[in-house]
Amino acid sequence: MKVHRPSSIGAAARAFAVLLACLVLAGCAPLLVDVMREDPQRPGRYLPYGGAEWAGAVQVSRGGRPLAARLPAALQPGDVVQTGADAFAVIRYPDGGEIMLDRNTRVRTGSLFVEFGRILARVRGLFEVETENVVTGVEGTEYVLQVARGGALKIVVLDGVVVCRSRTGRWSPVRLQRGEMLVSDYPDRTAPRVQRAPLKDWEEASRWSSGLGVRQPEPVRTGYCCESGRLRRGRQEDCRGFFSTSEREAAARCERARPDEAQTGYCCSGGRVDTTTRARCEAGKGSFHADAAEARRACRVASPVDTPRLIERVRPLQLPPPE
Repeated sequence: MKVHRPSSIGAAARAFAVLLACLVLAGCAPLLVDVMREDPQRPGRYLPYGGAEWAGAVQVSRGGRPLAARLPAALQPGDVVQTGADAFAVIRYPDGGEIMLDRNTRVRTGSLFVEFGRILARVRGLFEVETENVVTGVEGTEYVLQVARGGALKIVVLDGVVVCRSRTGRWSPVRLQRGEMLVSDYPDRTAPRVQRAPLKDWEEASRWSSGLGVRQPEPVRTGYCCESGRLRRGRQEDCRGFFSTSEREAAARCERARPDEAQTGYCCSGGRVDTTTRARCEAGKGSFHADAAEARRACRVASPVDTPRLIERVRPLQLPPPE
């Protein structure tokens, strides 16, 4: 699917001027602005991927190579964006128009070409969308377009007007209004069917549009992070190691990740229990334990008997002098 502006000479000249200005200012590139997943607790509502997690859910490639990008990511002509099995993405254009990508959808930018999958288009002003076989011209509208891997096409108009025409001129242009649907089972071979959208298709498109419009923010989680054997308190999105809301669980993970000599625990030495590292404890001839209770038990067993006090309590028997 390709996105174009009106193709008159004057419009083309203005578009070129705008494009040149955008390149100078580096501010007119479409942006990948959001990557989401469906909320398992509230189907039909969406949560943003946190931190760098989105990179594994949506792949951006340039020149056939994966692109390491951070949101918002500026897209260049020819970039390929593909969503995974549990990811939704949003591409925003400079004029405020947005294209939402469903799961398992692949598009190519530079104009937007949909190879397969489903998109939701929310556009402002004059806008043209081109698929492999159908060109759609819209004005201030919202619609869902779905392209099957075999090329079959379905469009459901949620608002505004969409004018569809054949790229090869095999059938006359079709004007779609709100609530209507176009279906093309054999793209560009026969004229597509135009009908009122069945209730099932209408409700599905409306539910998807509504859900994406009220994306729920994911609450910020704070807890304990174990990174490179060190424990610290912080936010989950800032943790690049093991994260847990339980300090004990995170500390245990850190202990397993540290070298033996750097482990922190409890040392029984001289009848006392102190917190220190294994290396320091063993250097002082102490007994090292990971658990405090175990260290206290070891100290009680190893503590010498207080002999002077025992002798003091057990006095010798005083016998009377012999007669």
